[in-house]
Amino acid sequence: MIGAWYTTRREKYHILRYYRHRIDMAKKTFETALSRLESITDELEGGELSLEKSLKKFDEGIALVEFCNQKLEEAKTRVDLLLKKEDHLQAEPFEETF
Repeated sequence: MIGAWYTTRREKYHILRYYRHRIDMAKKTFETALSRLESITDELEGGELSLEKSLKKFDEGIALVEFCNQKLEEAKTRVDLLLKKEDHLQAEPFEETF
């Protein structure tokens, strides 16, 4: 009767951890994510972590990088350049120059 819905305690733990991580990411701001990424980088560069902890930190860092990149892309699409033309400001879409 349990069928396909049966999961082990370990699987339930990982499923809950995954969704908790997703909820936490939704609450993050760019600044808090960047700050956390910097602290993870410092921890990894310190070389004091075990391999298992290093891999967990690395995975968290990758998720933070993806989050920050997404926020930067969202901000870039919202940015308008205001140019003064004939004594009034006119909005123009942001264009990358590099």
